[in-house]
Amino acid sequence: MEKNRRAIVIRSRINCPLEQMQGRLFTMRQVNNELAPWIHMSAPEPWANLDIRHWPTGETLFRSTIYLFGLIPVDRHQFGMASQSPSGFREQSRSLLQKSWIHERHIVAEGNRTLITDRIFFTPRLQGLALLLRPIYSWLFKHRHRRLEKAFKTYR
Repeated sequence: MEKNRRAIVIRSRINCPLEQMQGRLFTMRQVNNELAPWIHMSAPEPWANLDIRHWPTGETLFRSTIYLFGLIPVDRHQFGMASQSPSGFREQSRSLLQKSWIHERHIVAEGNRTLITDRIFFTPRLQGLALLLRPIYSWLFKHRHRRLEKAFKTYR
């Protein structure tokens, strides 16, 4: 493990059956819905609408500009997919800010609810940056889960 790697884990139980939400959880469109209105990530075709669980693994797939408020570029992300399964994925990427960025998302059915777990491991290029970025990333992924809860309330 890298010396300066930081970890964040966010879990939510969504009051919606897995079958009703699974197809919507794994696209860049959904990623941007979860990040809105704070962050927007660019994605070229075919990646914008292709289920993330079907992306090739082991290579850089595309570069994404990360925009604050959809307007101000704040980072340039190089997407790579390490692995996928029907229940999730492991993204392994890097960016101008991150020497290493790993995002794992797993979903599990729990009766009429769905457990979503996001694990984020990151290693900033500048060591002191972790103190600033960890609370921001933690807040942003909690925001993503709140957006998921709100989006799927209509399925109750």
